Amino acid sequence: MSTRPVPQVTGPGRAESEPAGENPDEVAQLRTELREAQETIEAIRGGGVDSLVIGPAGQEQLYSRSGTDRTYRLVVEAMSEGAATISPRGVILYANPRLGLMTGRSPAELLGTAVLDLISGPQRAEFTRLLDIGTSGTARAEMQLATLDGTSVPVLLAVSGFDLDGMLLRCLVLTDLSAQRAAEAQTAAAHQALRVSEERLLTLVDNAPIGIEELTRSGELVRVNPRLCEITGYTGDELRSLRIQDITHPGDLDADLANMQRLGSGEIDSYSMEKRDVRKDGGVVWVEANRAAVHDPDGNLVLVVGAVRDITAQRDAEAEVQRLKSDLEVRVERRTADLALANKNLEAFSYSVSHDLRAPLRALSGYSEALLEDYSDHLDETGRGYAERIQAASERMATLIDDLLQLARVSRSRMHIRPVDLSAEVAGVVREFQSADPGRRIGISIQDGVRATADRGLIRTVVQNLVENAWKFTTRQEDPTIEFGSMPADDAEIGCFVRDNGAGFDPAHAAKLFKPFERLHTDTDFAGSGIGLASVQRIIERHGGRIWAESEVGVGATFYFTLDATHAS
Repeated sequence: MSTRPVPQVTGPGRAESEPAGENPDEVAQLRTELREAQETIEAIRGGGVDSLVIGPAGQEQLYSRSGTDRTYRLVVEAMSEGAATISPRGVILYANPRLGLMTGRSPAELLGTAVLDLISGPQRAEFTRLLDIGTSGTARAEMQLATLDGTSVPVLLAVSGFDLDGMLLRCLVLTDLSAQRAAEAQTAAAHQALRVSEERLLTLVDNAPIGIEELTRSGELVRVNPRLCEITGYTGDELRSLRIQDITHPGDLDADLANMQRLGSGEIDSYSMEKRDVRKDGGVVWVEANRAAVHDPDGNLVLVVGAVRDITAQRDAEAEVQRLKSDLEVRVERRTADLALANKNLEAFSYSVSHDLRAPLRALSGYSEALLEDYSDHLDETGRGYAERIQAASERMATLIDDLLQLARVSRSRMHIRPVDLSAEVAGVVREFQSADPGRRIGISIQDGVRATADRGLIRTVVQNLVENAWKFTTRQEDPTIEFGSMPADDAEIGCFVRDNGAGFDPAHAAKLFKPFERLHTDTDFAGSGIGLASVQRIIERHGGRIWAESEVGVGATFYFTLDATHAS
């Protein structure tokens, strides 16, 4: 190893600065000093120099690198900050491992380099001023430390001047601020997010369609939103000077304060109640108050937050509904009484029809029959015709009376709902007609297993009438057929149909089918009273169903009906 004098360059880092003047001799001198400084740096980097002679002529000082290492090694190399020792001429004499990590170079690579190379270009002027300190002087500033890959690291740079055997050296300590800057950025982002969240919450509260309030434990209003002001009629400042005791109706105050007390004691975390508040103008408003306790980390009550909804219109509507309900109950009772009276009158009418009208009809029928039997020889053809018409009209009147009584019975008789085999009922009706008219040949098709929940007696009347009509209106067909089956019914428990290929009817008059005494055929074509289908419709409706028909003249007719015992009446 060897000792080498350090070239004399005026000022820290002067080896990299511009020439001071235009004198050719000075320029030549400066170039010589720069060349010697570069050679010295290369010798330090290559390990060819162990000691440096530093100082002006006659005042030279020997600087030993190994001696410096012994001075700093125990403390400086263990530091978490970067550290370096700088010569009077701005050359790095020592760098600790941490500085090497921060710059991306090893400490050996840093030795002998110009200290100004540590700082990015735009800040070098400021760095130069920091280095211009005397013995025991200090300076610090935040800088951008240049790294090997071209990036920079934010650092807090501290410069201290000290005397070493008469030489002014400077010590640099560089604290990496990257983590601090990241933490600061994260904190700033968190503060920004919190501010945005608070603004969003404040906007939500100010524009909420319900009243929002913050209360102290004793009931003072701390914060209110505009909607609460609308509900109570007070301004925000007025409400913040009041307590809930001041705006709660006296009739509801004890219950409200009791709930607040339970919140304060920790017995409950929240409560909801309907109560009356007194507006500023003295009016009363019904509100639904929902309040909850807010606690600190130690469980102490901090404040109470509340949401207040104006339910005055709702309460008024409920009162109106109750009034209408009471009125409806009165009307139903009155209507029930009227219906009971009507049923009583109907029973009296039915009794009168059954007994009082039948007696003269029996007399008419009997006398006309006696007239034909006993005095037929004394009557001419015209007289006998009159007597026969009287007898026929009496019999038809008796039939009408029976049908009317039947319609009355199906409308008011008590229903006994139970499972009914409709297929079996239809088959039984068909057998009755076949027994009464054994010579008639007719095709019968009955679907097996059609079952429903119904009143058996009433439903028997339905199939009796429908099959009777089909039997009657197919008398003029060469190959008559009657079919019974089931069909899908979306709006009922079951759907059924009775179809025939008989005379049919004009679909335009289908609405008349189920009206009493309305007939689409004359008695000369097909006998009937016009009551049967009206009775059928009433029975079907009492079973929660409906009935309708489809037909074409000369092709036949199909009667459809549905049954739903869950809506039976």
